[in-house]
Amino acid sequence: IDPHGTCDPDYLHRCGVILDRLLVVRPATVSDALAVLLHLVTSRALAVLVCDWTPQADSGSFTVSEEAALAGTLAQLNYQLTSGSTAVIS
Repeated sequence: IDPHGTCDPDYLHRCGVILDRLLVVRPATVSDALAVLLHLVTSRALAVLVCDWTPQADSGSFTVSEEAALAGTLAQLNYQLTSGSTAVIS
């Protein structure tokens, strides 16, 4: 999940990532990113899910509402991750 559009396919390829097996999701908002994250984890279709939650340099940090949404989704994910087979790297 790449909400800031910073994923560099050339770099990933040089690191050995098989791009044909890579799904990059670039949601428009943090809320969309959280919804996608929860959906992908609960679908149990992926072995590894990487999320770039680093705020953009020009924004400084997450807003209070973004932090609250992130905390709520992470609480939901805790249950899903303990009973599933997807690893989330953030």
